[in-house]
Amino acid sequence: MWTSQALPVNPLFNGFLVLFAGALCYFFAQLYKARMLFIQRKRMGLPCAPNHSILFGHLFYLKTRMDALPRNAHEQYMFADIAHEHFQSEGLFYVDLWPVSGTMMIVTSPLVAAQVAQTNAKICYDRASILERFFKPIAGGPNLFDMPEKDWRPWRAVFNKGFGAEQVTNLVPHVLSEVAAYKARLQDFARRKEIRYYEYRSCLVRKVETHLSQRNTSLEAQKGYNVLADSMMSQIRWHQPNAEANPLGHLNFVRWIVEWWNGRQMDRYIGTELDKRFLEYIQDPSDKRQKSVMDLVLQAYIAQSGEHKPAELDPDFRAFAIRQIRLFVFTGHDSTSSTICYAFHLLSQNPDALKRIRSEHDRVLGSDTTKASTLLEEYPKLLNDLLYTTAVIKEVLRLFPPAASSRQGKVGAHVNDDCGTVCPTDGVSMIWTIHAELHRAPKYWKRPVEFLPERWLVEPTHELFPIKDAWRAFEYGPRNCIAQGIVMSELKIILACMVREFDFKPAYDEWDQLHPWKGEKIYRGDRAYQMEEAAAHPVEHYPCRVFLRDLVQAYEIIGDPEKRKLYDLQWPSIRHRQRAYPEATKREAEAAETEQKGAAEAASNGQKQQKASQERLHRLVQRKSNLNSEIFEANRIIKQLSADIQRLQSQDNETLKEERERNSWWTYFTSPLYGKTEESSEQKEQRETERLQRQAAKRIKGYDLDLRKHKLENLKNTLLEVNNKIAAEQKRNDDEAREQAAKRQEQLRKEQDTKRRFEEEQARERQAAWEAEWAKLQKEEAARVAKAARDAEEAKMKLERERKAQEAQEAQEAQEAQDRLERFRAARKSGTTQS
Repeated sequence: MWTSQALPVNPLFNGFLVLFAGALCYFFAQLYKARMLFIQRKRMGLPCAPNHSILFGHLFYLKTRMDALPRNAHEQYMFADIAHEHFQSEGLFYVDLWPVSGTMMIVTSPLVAAQVAQTNAKICYDRASILERFFKPIAGGPNLFDMPEKDWRPWRAVFNKGFGAEQVTNLVPHVLSEVAAYKARLQDFARRKEIRYYEYRSCLVRKVETHLSQRNTSLEAQKGYNVLADSMMSQIRWHQPNAEANPLGHLNFVRWIVEWWNGRQMDRYIGTELDKRFLEYIQDPSDKRQKSVMDLVLQAYIAQSGEHKPAELDPDFRAFAIRQIRLFVFTGHDSTSSTICYAFHLLSQNPDALKRIRSEHDRVLGSDTTKASTLLEEYPKLLNDLLYTTAVIKEVLRLFPPAASSRQGKVGAHVNDDCGTVCPTDGVSMIWTIHAELHRAPKYWKRPVEFLPERWLVEPTHELFPIKDAWRAFEYGPRNCIAQGIVMSELKIILACMVREFDFKPAYDEWDQLHPWKGEKIYRGDRAYQMEEAAAHPVEHYPCRVFLRDLVQAYEIIGDPEKRKLYDLQWPSIRHRQRAYPEATKREAEAAETEQKGAAEAASNGQKQQKASQERLHRLVQRKSNLNSEIFEANRIIKQLSADIQRLQSQDNETLKEERERNSWWTYFTSPLYGKTEESSEQKEQRETERLQRQAAKRIKGYDLDLRKHKLENLKNTLLEVNNKIAAEQKRNDDEAREQAAKRQEQLRKEQDTKRRFEEEQARERQAAWEAEWAKLQKEEAARVAKAARDAEEAKMKLERERKAQEAQEAQEAQEAQDRLERFRAARKSGTTQS
């Protein structure tokens, strides 16, 4: 008989096998579902990426595309290349990345992008859910960027208050102070002639101060270490590339530790500031200072508490507020630093555009670069006159957008590609609009790879004029960039204060020599391609050399290398002389200073008048708001009275109808059959009393209604008068603004004339000093040459004398030898004769 020994039973091991088998079955079921969904769409003729594998999807295909790019290139480039090579006519395509991130829809068409972000209500409100993995290390959790619609909508309304036109104007002095600090650092780098990695942290610091403190304090992070600024920079450097598409990258345990530590440091720093600000609000609820993101969050929290003000912050709300502030710190660094870096890069490669933007700054802000900051602080609206500067910024954002756009696919939602094909979005984990390809697509842009700021200044009929919705640097629709107004103002301020004082030259050749590596280094003709560090930034942080423009101009004038060396040695003293007033123009400068003081007093008076006018306008607007509220309330009461009168009339009509039915012929003839119902005297009296009461109520309400209507007419007339006064006040303000602008232009013209004459005199003095110095050098050189010639002649004469003396001595010695020989011969001859 066959027998066998039973194997030992291990419930834990058996349970693990069951779970593993179940997980494996689930995995392959989802794999089959994802692959068949993609294959089905491919069979439907929808645009799908090539080289699809039933087992690996497009993972290996994208790996080969990524390997073909330069090192550290942004992952958006591989999708851009696929769209450029295969899907220019469609403007979108599907790519299968399951199980990494699921099926994605890549969009490179303005028509499709407008549907995704603006017109399709089913998908335009929700970001892709996989972005939570991307933003977790940056913000620390759910935030305004990746919140679902129901949570995002009320907070977007709260934060909108911090990014209005008034807030942008209030931030101008703050930005100017930070730009001045960074200019000093750049001047130091220019003098030391070092390679500078231009993607500077001061943009981050400005955003930290702009959105965090804004309380007449400075973090001083440009001058040393700052916890929040440096922790965020470290977090960005350690951020996992392709985080939303590569969850396996999270297995880097060192990254876990660094990100945890940086997050802890930022939370502690922001939390401390948040608690301080909360205590200030509790002590002084009527704080009138300008509002930062932190202030807006606290205001919303206190408003939700009602009459019972909390003694301390709720822990959950405190964590939420910290996440929002971390988000705004990151987004500020993201957009401003990258864009200003590429602005100087493109201007350095396009001298005509650089010359034109400098000319615009001279025209609007005056030729004296040292007064640009003061002028902008006094008249922030001058930024609106920098039209070509705005065009430069928009063109920079077109060629090098700092970010892309994403939305979540939904069941039942679809978009139409450029060919009219209906493309469903169900099963799509992310709809990704690649701005880097959309902004350079030849289908939508003329001369797409050229840097042409003029395309933003031409007429709509011009071939360069951008087509609708093709430029999406800040995106459109309900979830567009909330801070785009502040970003544009910051960029214009930075360019206005720096572009005339510095020249930048890329130093990638030097960097490559210091860090040699094999492989492709150019993408689409540019060495400064974008890499991913949480967002898109210049590769290697844009190594460059910074030059002071004054020294560059002197080098351009002086062509001789020897003269350049001499000028370089004498430049500090020449620079000092340039800053001094020459005696020939001292009286003129004093007169100009007196005129400037008068203009400043006039401007001060104008500001007082403008402030009084604004106060009058504010009172009128407040009066208008009160009148609108009263009119609304009057209309509500009138509608209610009309409804009451109509209800009473309906009751009278109903009673009259019942009376007629009781007294009708039909009731008379049918009464023998059914019996006529007789009313008692009490019922008749009660019905009559009710009728009289209704009539009295109608008369009272009708009288009240007439009074309300009359009051409404008076309110409307008053509102009309207030509107007329507001219009007149606004017209007066506009006239005064135009008059002040004209006066300011005249003042600027006079200042420019004075400055021009001053500079001409300085130039003549510099030229005279230079010619005198050069004549002195030439005279010294001639004296040196003459002295050398004299020394050479004296040496020659000395040698000649020595030679003649030597010859005379040799002749004398020869004569003496001859004499001795003659005497010897004579002696010898006399001896022979004697013999």
